[in-house]
Amino acid sequence: MRMEERKLDERKLREVALTRDEYRVIVEALKRPPNDIELGMLGVLWSEHCSYKTSKPLLRRLPSSGAAVLQGPGENAGAVSLGNGWAVVFKIESHNHPSAIEPYQGAATGVGGILRDVIAMGARPIALLDSLRFGPLPESRRHFDGVVAGIGGYGNCIGVPTVGGEVYFEDCYAQNPVVNAMCVGLVRASDLMRARAEGTGNKLLLVGADTGRDGIHGAAFASLELDEDSSERRPAVQVGNPFLEKCLLEACMDLSLTDAVVAIQDLGAAGLTSSVAECAGRVPGAGAKIDVSRVPRRERGMTPYDVMLSESQERMLVVVRRGREADIERIFETWDLTSAVIGEVTDDGHLTVVDHKEQVARLPIQLLTEGAPLRRLVGLPPEPAPALDLDALPPPADIGAALLRMLASPNLCSRWPIIRRYDHMVGDATVIPPGGDAAMLRVKGTKVGIAMTTSCNARYCHLDANLGAQLAVAEAARNIIATGAQPLAITDCLNMA
Repeated sequence: MRMEERKLDERKLREVALTRDEYRVIVEALKRPPNDIELGMLGVLWSEHCSYKTSKPLLRRLPSSGAAVLQGPGENAGAVSLGNGWAVVFKIESHNHPSAIEPYQGAATGVGGILRDVIAMGARPIALLDSLRFGPLPESRRHFDGVVAGIGGYGNCIGVPTVGGEVYFEDCYAQNPVVNAMCVGLVRASDLMRARAEGTGNKLLLVGADTGRDGIHGAAFASLELDEDSSERRPAVQVGNPFLEKCLLEACMDLSLTDAVVAIQDLGAAGLTSSVAECAGRVPGAGAKIDVSRVPRRERGMTPYDVMLSESQERMLVVVRRGREADIERIFETWDLTSAVIGEVTDDGHLTVVDHKEQVARLPIQLLTEGAPLRRLVGLPPEPAPALDLDALPPPADIGAALLRMLASPNLCSRWPIIRRYDHMVGDATVIPPGGDAAMLRVKGTKVGIAMTTSCNARYCHLDANLGAQLAVAEAARNIIATGAQPLAITDCLNMA
């Protein structure tokens, strides 16, 4: 074995979800072996969950421009113009693996994360939606009850209505449910924010919950296949606090009233590593220096590795103009939030991590954010769907009994038992409530309404992925049109094996 490959056992690589080939790429780029902290940082940012190393070449083929588009891919969320100076911000993402292991917290923190993505754009969240898939009932009752309770518990507490969604049950989701959460927010187009770490010397301020050990390697875990040992990964599932997030939301809305803020970035998957690297990576040549000793912690004995990879929830990174830190800290104090200046923006293109004065990690920003080798999928012709002549099927002997069986099916029955667990009227803006084709909310003070829906027929996609995807887009458009609204934009959340 060559020196640069050192004695790195397979267990360590599995822990950070890197392959041997990816490790070689890292060594060649750095011209040295990475230390343990650097290896962990690269592992989470090179995971499929963060890097999209498999799906990125395909996602680039999707249309992302249009007359109404204010922000396409590359930021915390997309944004389109509503006219009259208003913009709607929206995003959907998955929290499947955490919900499989710990259904309530997995779903709750999925909601919390998608809320912060919208908040980071300067928008106030006005609605939540979901798209859920479970195994058959009653076998998957634990997943079903926990996920629904987690979504409702977080959304209800923070005061954002859950106005729409869909749920279906199939055998293939028995081990790993699909939990997709969507958030829609509203902002003045002129106040739309981008998470760009601009301005050498500007300060990096961490605000929100103290940092603990929860969620370490969560992004890497989300990129792996579940197996019989997955229940041991409960520490990789984050724990949410919606009441703290409510204070964080209101404080971030107050930040828009000052010119002291350059950018806001959510701390989600990969925690501080991802938020700092992504924020700096959007600015050519920008870098950042972080002192982990300044990060407020809730546990003793945490190492720099723990601090950089923690996925503790309800945290935001704020880029503050140099000399204006006190102005921002006063806003956070008003909302009883803990904040600390933990670093600054640099111009060296590297993410440098120090513990007091000792350097513990130093990596090129571009290696972190763009260095993961892309995986080119080999296209194989899809297997043809089995032919079935519906006309050849015998009619049911008892039409009435067949109708009752259909109405009793979890895939066809009323969704009211789920809908009633969500507060869909909080905020006093819901015009069309859940249960129909699409929900609609009014923009107060205007004559504008926003219609929103989530749609997909997974069985169609199983039979013909291409046609199934087309039908999902068409169904979503029809649902919007049925409310009298005009489709403006779509966002996707593609869940693959």
